[in-house]
Amino acid sequence: MAKQTINIGSAANDGTGTNLRAGGTMINENFTEVYAGVAAAAEPFNWSPQVDDPIHTPAELVESMHSAFGYNHCRAVHAKGIILQGEFTPDTHAKEITKAPHLQGPGSKVTVRFSDFSGVPTIPDNDLMANPRGMAIRFEFPGGASTDVAAHSFNGFPVSNTDDLRELMLAIAASGPCAATPTALDRFLEFHPTARAFLATQETPASFASISFPATEFRSLSDNPLYKGLMISGLILVPATPIIASRLP
Repeated sequence: MAKQTINIGSAANDGTGTNLRAGGTMINENFTEVYAGVAAAAEPFNWSPQVDDPIHTPAELVESMHSAFGYNHCRAVHAKGIILQGEFTPDTHAKEITKAPHLQGPGSKVTVRFSDFSGVPTIPDNDLMANPRGMAIRFEFPGGASTDVAAHSFNGFPVSNTDDLRELMLAIAASGPCAATPTALDRFLEFHPTARAFLATQETPASFASISFPATEFRSLSDNPLYKGLMISGLILVPATPIIASRLP
């Protein structure tokens, strides 16, 4: 359909232009054609739209991670790790600026898991796909309550929602050494500059002791099975960008 032009007449209210109803119809038809063209142009890329509510289920996201890293009968990501246990003693002034449970008392037992990123449990620690590194902490209190901190070693995240993360995983899966160029990952990164920067600026650390974990998520778990978020700043870890993380095992 060719673009439809509304006749505005020779002068205001002279009766020579397109009437209001006909003009509105023309506007609607023009926009319908524009939107159809935009959708058709975007179809080859199959990118998820930017929406608040995810289109795909958590199970579909996990499946995309298995597609990228293989079915290794383990966690979909951060499969390789080490679990440590210890004691945590908060600063004596911490309770003056926060109500976080693990910063109120004299101390708590902690379980910490350091991990490599990918879903490959045998990945070498110096492999680029081992970045970013993960750190998850569970603070345990008398009575069974706990607080979780999930973090990774990069100040940011490649995408802003789970649907785009699924698309990134699928793009990685489809972009192996034999894939034609431009690969699916190349095309994804062309339209996602944050993801491109995320992948391009990862560096392999000398050890877990020499890196920080600026991207964090805080969760409090009480007798209620639902998580309750905590806002903490400047203590233990400084929250920057929330990350997707599962509960500690």
